[in-house]
Amino acid sequence: MIKTHLILFNLLIFVYGQEIALERFTTKDGLSQNSVTAIAQDSIGFLWFGTYDGLNRYDGYKFKLFHRYPNNPNSLNHNHIRALCVDYKGNLWIGTVGGGLNFYDYRKDIFKSYQYNSEDTTSLSNNSIRSLLMDKDGYLWIGTASGGLNRFSLSDFYNADNKDRQIRFTRYLNANSGISDINRNRITDMYQDRKGNIWIGTRDGLCKFDPKTESMKYFFSNPTDPNSLLHNDISAVSEDKKGNIWVGNLEYGLNKYIPHEQKFMRFPFKENNPYSPSYNMIMCLYRDRQNDLWIGTWGGGLNKLNISEDRIDLNIKGQKDSFIHYKDNSRDLYPIDNLSIYSLFEDKSGVMWIGSTWNGLYKNIEKNGKFKNYHIGTSKISSRNQNNIFDLRIDQPSNNLWLATRYTGINILNLKNNQSKFY
Repeated sequence: MIKTHLILFNLLIFVYGQEIALERFTTKDGLSQNSVTAIAQDSIGFLWFGTYDGLNRYDGYKFKLFHRYPNNPNSLNHNHIRALCVDYKGNLWIGTVGGGLNFYDYRKDIFKSYQYNSEDTTSLSNNSIRSLLMDKDGYLWIGTASGGLNRFSLSDFYNADNKDRQIRFTRYLNANSGISDINRNRITDMYQDRKGNIWIGTRDGLCKFDPKTESMKYFFSNPTDPNSLLHNDISAVSEDKKGNIWVGNLEYGLNKYIPHEQKFMRFPFKENNPYSPSYNMIMCLYRDRQNDLWIGTWGGGLNKLNISEDRIDLNIKGQKDSFIHYKDNSRDLYPIDNLSIYSLFEDKSGVMWIGSTWNGLYKNIEKNGKFKNYHIGTSKISSRNQNNIFDLRIDQPSNNLWLATRYTGINILNLKNNQSKFY
C-alpha cells in the first residue's frame, strides 16, 4: 500500500548520535547584517536581533530594520548593537557600541537615547555598552566597555512626570587609576543568581556584587592554585540549576564555581578529549527553560553541558561534567562545528536562536519537538539541488520513502535507519 506523507527538509547536524535541525537567515532573507550580537523577545512576541549594522525586528515572516538616520532624532542613535534587554513591562532597551543606551517607545515607534555627559555625574558613565541586565527588584543594570557599571530604577522611569523620561544613573566604578582597575571597569557580561547576587564578568576578574549592601567580592586566577579561575579575562557568566556559577574565559575555556566549596573547577579545551568544551574561546553562556546550559564558542561552534537523563548533578557519585559538541554531517552547506557564536536565546515557544559572526542567524527548529528534519545529499551531488523535492511516497512494509527530486533522479530513504540510495 502506498501512502502520501508530508516531510520537511532542512539542515541536519549530527551530534555524537544526536541531531539538531537548523534554519538559517542572512541578509538575503532580510537581515540587516550577518553578525548577530544580541537577541531578545518583547511582550508582544516580536524577536529582536542586534547586529554590527542595525536592529532587526522579526514577526515570524519578515524582518523590519531600524537604523540610525542623522537627520532623524527619533531614530536609533547608533547602528552597532551589542546588548538587548526586555524590562518587566515588556519594553526593549538597546545597548550600542558608541551611542549609549536606547529605549524603544512602541506607542510612537521612536527611540529615546541616553548618553554620557561630562558635566553630569548622573549621566551614563560611558557610551560603549557591552551588557544589560534586568534584575528582580526593578533595576536596569548597564555594563560598559570602560566606564564600569551603571544602574537606574525602572519604576522611577515609568512614573516620571516629564514626557522626556530623564534617567539618573548611579555609577559603580573602581576609583583607582591602575591598569587592573581600568580593566575591572571593562564589563563583559552580567548574571543575577537565585540569591539575588549579580555576577559581573570583567577584563580583569570575576566580581560578585550584592546590590543590597553594594559590596563587591572579586575572584582572580592564581597560577599556583588549581581551584582558582583559569584566567582573569572573563567573557560570559551563567548559573546551572544547582546554583553553580559557570564562567567563560575569552581564550582559556570554562570554569565552574561551586559556592558551598568556594572553589572553581576548570574545563579547558582538550584536543584529544571529545567531551571537553570544543574550543577555549568562550563567547556566550545561556541557560534554557529545561535547565540545559548552552555554550557558544568563537571558532568552535555550539556546545551543551551534558546532563544525565535523571537530571542529577554530574559531580555526584563520581560522574564528571562533559559537553556535547554540535557538529555538521560533512554535507551541510553552512556547518556550525567551527562557527563563531555571538549570542544564544530561547524564545517563548522553546525555539533556540543562535547568532553567529558573519554567518547570519540560525534557528533550531527541532528543539520544541514538533518536527523531525531530514537532509538528503551525497558528496558527489549538490545537497541544495537534491533537496528540491517534487513528489514523495512511502511503501509499506519496508518503510522506504521514495523521493522525486528536481535534478538528481530518484532518492530512496529508509526511515528506520536513515540510509539513502540514489538512482
